[in-house]
Amino acid sequence: MKRKYISVLIQLAILVFVQVIFLNNIRVFNYFIPFIYLYPIFKLSVHTPSWIIILLGAITGLILDAFMNTPGLNMASATLISYLRMPIIHLFFADEMDKEDEDFSPSFYSVKEYKYLLYILILCFLHIAVLLLLEAFSLSLYEQTIPYILCSTLISVPLMMILDALSGFRKR
Repeated sequence: MKRKYISVLIQLAILVFVQVIFLNNIRVFNYFIPFIYLYPIFKLSVHTPSWIIILLGAITGLILDAFMNTPGLNMASATLISYLRMPIIHLFFADEMDKEDEDFSPSFYSVKEYKYLLYILILCFLHIAVLLLLEAFSLSLYEQTIPYILCSTLISVPLMMILDALSGFRKR
Protein backbone atom coordinates (compact mmCIF):
# COMPACT_ATOMS: atom_id res chain seq x y z
CA MET A 1 0.00 0.00 0.00
CA LYS A 2 2.84 2.39 0.80
CA ARG A 3 4.25 1.67 -2.63
CA LYS A 4 1.00 2.83 -4.24
CA TYR A 5 1.07 6.12 -2.31
CA ILE A 6 4.70 6.72 -3.27
CA SER A 7 3.77 6.10 -6.90
CA VAL A 8 0.90 8.62 -6.63
CA LEU A 9 3.22 11.21 -5.05
CA ILE A 10 5.75 10.75 -7.85
CA GLN A 11 3.00 11.09 -10.47
CA LEU A 12 1.69 14.23 -8.76
CA ALA A 13 5.19 15.74 -8.64
CA ILE A 14 5.77 15.03 -12.34
CA LEU A 15 2.38 16.37 -13.40
CA VAL A 16 2.73 19.51 -11.24
CA PHE A 17 6.13 20.09 -12.86
CA VAL A 18 4.67 19.60 -16.35
CA GLN A 19 1.72 21.86 -15.47
CA VAL A 20 3.90 24.68 -14.14
CA ILE A 21 6.67 24.55 -16.74
CA PHE A 22 4.79 23.66 -19.91
CA LEU A 23 1.01 23.58 -19.79
CA ASN A 24 0.46 26.92 -18.05
CA ASN A 25 2.51 28.58 -20.78
CA ILE A 26 0.49 26.99 -23.58
CA ARG A 27 -2.53 29.02 -24.53
CA VAL A 28 -3.92 27.67 -27.76
CA PHE A 29 -6.08 30.36 -29.38
CA ASN A 30 -6.02 32.12 -26.00
CA TYR A 31 -8.78 29.79 -24.74
CA PHE A 32 -7.23 26.37 -24.19
CA ILE A 33 -5.32 25.88 -20.95
CA PRO A 34 -4.92 22.17 -20.21
CA PHE A 35 -5.16 21.16 -16.55
CA ILE A 36 -3.97 17.61 -15.90
CA TYR A 37 -2.23 17.82 -12.55
CA LEU A 38 -5.12 16.21 -10.61
CA TYR A 39 -5.12 13.04 -12.73
CA PRO A 40 -3.44 10.87 -10.03
CA ILE A 41 -6.08 11.96 -7.50
CA PHE A 42 -8.85 10.98 -9.93
CA LYS A 43 -7.24 7.54 -10.21
CA LEU A 44 -6.79 6.74 -6.52
CA SER A 45 -8.44 3.63 -5.12
CA VAL A 46 -11.91 3.96 -3.63
CA HIS A 47 -10.51 2.49 -0.41
CA THR A 48 -8.10 5.39 0.05
CA PRO A 49 -9.26 7.37 3.09
CA SER A 50 -11.02 10.60 2.17
CA TRP A 51 -8.79 12.70 4.40
CA ILE A 52 -5.71 11.54 2.45
CA ILE A 53 -7.33 12.43 -0.87
CA ILE A 54 -8.44 15.86 0.37
CA LEU A 55 -5.02 16.53 1.91
CA LEU A 56 -3.28 15.50 -1.34
CA GLY A 57 -5.57 17.78 -3.32
CA ALA A 58 -4.98 20.72 -0.98
CA ILE A 59 -1.20 20.29 -0.96
CA THR A 60 -1.07 19.85 -4.73
CA GLY A 61 -3.15 23.00 -5.22
CA LEU A 62 -1.01 24.90 -2.72
CA ILE A 63 2.18 23.92 -4.55
CA LEU A 64 0.68 25.05 -7.85
CA ASP A 65 -0.44 28.32 -6.24
CA ALA A 66 3.09 28.93 -4.99
CA PHE A 67 4.57 28.50 -8.47
CA MET A 68 1.81 30.36 -10.30
CA ASN A 69 1.43 33.23 -7.82
CA THR A 70 -2.30 32.63 -7.45
CA PRO A 71 -3.62 33.22 -3.93
CA GLY A 72 -5.23 29.89 -3.08
CA LEU A 73 -7.24 29.44 -6.27
CA ASN A 74 -5.76 26.07 -7.23
CA MET A 75 -5.86 24.93 -3.62
CA ALA A 76 -9.56 25.76 -3.31
CA SER A 77 -10.55 24.06 -6.55
CA ALA A 78 -8.32 21.00 -6.01
CA THR A 79 -9.62 20.56 -2.46
CA LEU A 80 -13.23 20.81 -3.61
CA ILE A 81 -12.66 18.26 -6.37
CA SER A 82 -10.92 15.92 -3.93
CA TYR A 83 -13.93 16.22 -1.64
CA LEU A 84 -16.47 15.64 -4.43
CA ARG A 85 -14.57 12.70 -5.94
CA MET A 86 -16.18 9.94 -3.85
CA PRO A 87 -19.81 11.06 -4.31
CA ILE A 88 -19.20 11.21 -8.06
CA ILE A 89 -17.57 7.76 -7.98
CA HIS A 90 -20.61 6.39 -6.14
CA LEU A 91 -22.86 8.03 -8.71
CA PHE A 92 -21.17 6.35 -11.68
CA PHE A 93 -19.47 3.22 -10.37
CA ALA A 94 -21.68 1.81 -7.60
CA ASP A 95 -22.20 -1.45 -9.53
CA GLU A 96 -18.50 -1.88 -10.27
CA MET A 97 -17.58 -1.18 -6.65
CA ASP A 98 -19.99 -3.90 -5.48
CA LYS A 99 -18.57 -6.44 -7.94
CA GLU A 100 -14.95 -5.78 -7.11
CA ASP A 101 -13.51 -7.78 -4.25
CA GLU A 102 -10.16 -6.11 -4.57
CA ASP A 103 -9.10 -2.50 -4.63
CA PHE A 104 -11.24 -0.68 -7.20
CA SER A 105 -9.71 2.26 -9.00
CA PRO A 106 -11.64 3.95 -11.82
CA SER A 107 -9.91 3.65 -15.17
CA PHE A 108 -10.69 3.31 -18.84
CA TYR A 109 -9.96 -0.43 -18.56
CA SER A 110 -11.84 -1.24 -15.34
CA VAL A 111 -15.25 0.28 -16.18
CA LYS A 112 -17.39 1.05 -19.19
CA GLU A 113 -15.74 3.68 -21.34
CA TYR A 114 -18.64 6.13 -21.38
CA LYS A 115 -18.95 6.04 -17.58
CA TYR A 116 -15.26 6.73 -17.16
CA LEU A 117 -15.39 9.52 -19.73
CA LEU A 118 -18.32 11.13 -17.88
CA TYR A 119 -16.49 10.76 -14.55
CA ILE A 120 -13.38 12.52 -15.91
CA LEU A 121 -15.48 15.10 -17.76
CA ILE A 122 -17.49 16.09 -14.68
CA LEU A 123 -14.46 16.28 -12.38
CA CYS A 124 -12.46 18.27 -14.95
CA PHE A 125 -15.34 20.61 -15.68
CA LEU A 126 -15.98 21.28 -11.98
CA HIS A 127 -12.29 21.82 -11.27
CA ILE A 128 -11.78 24.22 -14.17
CA ALA A 129 -15.08 26.03 -13.55
CA VAL A 130 -14.31 26.64 -9.88
CA LEU A 131 -10.73 27.68 -10.67
CA LEU A 132 -11.60 30.12 -13.45
CA LEU A 133 -14.70 31.54 -11.75
CA LEU A 134 -12.66 32.19 -8.61
CA GLU A 135 -10.00 33.81 -10.78
CA ALA A 136 -12.54 36.08 -12.49
CA PHE A 137 -14.43 36.63 -9.19
CA SER A 138 -17.07 38.64 -10.96
CA LEU A 139 -20.38 37.81 -12.54
CA SER A 140 -19.80 40.58 -15.07
CA LEU A 141 -16.98 38.48 -16.54
CA TYR A 142 -19.26 35.44 -16.71
CA GLU A 143 -19.68 35.66 -20.49
CA GLN A 144 -15.92 35.78 -21.00
CA THR A 145 -15.19 32.97 -18.55
CA ILE A 146 -17.57 30.35 -20.00
CA PRO A 147 -15.57 29.83 -23.24
CA TYR A 148 -12.37 29.43 -21.19
CA ILE A 149 -14.05 26.81 -18.99
CA LEU A 150 -15.50 24.84 -21.90
CA CYS A 151 -12.38 24.96 -24.06
CA SER A 152 -10.03 24.11 -21.21
CA THR A 153 -12.25 21.18 -20.26
CA LEU A 154 -12.35 19.98 -23.86
CA ILE A 155 -8.55 19.92 -24.04
CA SER A 156 -7.95 18.54 -20.53
CA VAL A 157 -10.26 15.51 -20.80
CA PRO A 158 -8.56 14.00 -23.89
CA LEU A 159 -5.15 14.55 -22.29
CA MET A 160 -6.30 12.69 -19.18
CA MET A 161 -7.71 9.90 -21.33
CA ILE A 162 -4.35 9.64 -23.09
CA LEU A 163 -2.59 9.48 -19.72
CA ASP A 164 -4.99 6.74 -18.66
CA ALA A 165 -4.44 4.81 -21.88
CA LEU A 166 -0.67 5.05 -21.42
CA SER A 167 -0.84 3.92 -17.80
CA GLY A 168 -3.15 1.02 -18.75
CA PHE A 169 -0.86 0.06 -21.60
CA ARG A 170 2.08 -0.03 -19.21
CA LYS A 171 0.23 -2.36 -16.82
CA ARG A 172 -0.71 -4.85 -19.54
